Amino acid sequence: MEKQRILFVDDEPSILMGLQRLLRSHRNEWDIHFANSGAEALQKMDADTFDIIVTDLRMPGMTGVELLQQVKERHPGVGRFILSGHGDTDMLIKSVTVAHQFLAKPCDADYLKESIARAVQLRNLFNSDILAGIVKDGSTLPTLPELYQELTEVLSSPDSNADKISAVLEKDVPSTAKILQLVNSAFFGLSRQIDNISQAVGLLGAETINSIALTTQVFGKFGEYEIGTFSIREIYSHSLAVGAAAGKLMKVMTNDRKQADEAMLAGLVHDLGKLILIASDNEDWRTLYSHRHDSDIPFYQREKDLLGVNHAEVGAYLLGIWGLSNKIVEAVAYHTDPSSAPQSNHFTSLTALYLANVFDIERRGGGDYGKVKLDEEYLSSCGVADRIEELRQISFVEDDGVELP
Repeated sequence: MEKQRILFVDDEPSILMGLQRLLRSHRNEWDIHFANSGAEALQKMDADTFDIIVTDLRMPGMTGVELLQQVKERHPGVGRFILSGHGDTDMLIKSVTVAHQFLAKPCDADYLKESIARAVQLRNLFNSDILAGIVKDGSTLPTLPELYQELTEVLSSPDSNADKISAVLEKDVPSTAKILQLVNSAFFGLSRQIDNISQAVGLLGAETINSIALTTQVFGKFGEYEIGTFSIREIYSHSLAVGAAAGKLMKVMTNDRKQADEAMLAGLVHDLGKLILIASDNEDWRTLYSHRHDSDIPFYQREKDLLGVNHAEVGAYLLGIWGLSNKIVEAVAYHTDPSSAPQSNHFTSLTALYLANVFDIERRGGGDYGKVKLDEEYLSSCGVADRIEELRQISFVEDDGVELP
């Protein structure tokens, strides 16, 4: 396997020297380079290929935000990390649209190594060349106009609060993922992974959410053409139903609220890849989608045959480089084919998501999702093959509160 090329950028030579010593043990797997300014970094990137860039936020001449904006436009396939101090909240918010992950200064050595290694692993897990062409941006994923309007109204209201903001965000797939990306970053230094949007908004606070929305314009809206052509309301409705059902199934099976939140979040974002593909304007996928009813072969299999990746892998890749938990990334990545997942012999968020997804597709009569058939061998390995009807009834979600307007 080729070495992954990583570029570190900081205007302080002592910081670069410290990073060089810190990462010396990885020199056999990573090809590490350094630059002391944004201009030098861009020169290096234009002259050679890099997989990941890690830059300081505050630098003279060109800030880290400005540098990553240039990298996003000129080298969209590169993983973008930003280092920031805890006094840099305002600038950090501005970096939301350009950074994949946020690291705190001074940077914890183990966390830095782990974050880079995870990003490298994700690039190797899927076809990164194809994904780079699809996940060009991912910083701004549009939402439905009615949710966009509702969010705009609640954010501009003088009596806006965390509960009201959460009530809107938890109905929106990309917004949920984006907020969780930020709250789980090393910048906030939390001791646990947050998989619940209400907790995330409570920790960030209404003022920070307002700042993100107003400063970065990270929330946009789909046009009527995309909504009508790609059944986006159906994708949202299905995602909300699957999230609710997956959470219920995990709660029943484990009686663990944290695991139930994790399964619910995995269900909510499991079709994020479809929204990414819609926003990417990938013509091959658009053509395939327009003929989605022309074959009995599952749509995700035809995606794989055409693109080399499917929507599940596209969504998982972005969630992974955004730093969401491994369990959620794994559940999203394998929800169409759970038996191919590593360690797939016990009930996890993946199992809950898989069942909730199939059950909801059954209830909808297939629709855009085609014919589905439960993998009995996989479910037997998880110890639930004889409980399918019971779990199907448990997962049922009333339309009220799930269907979008």
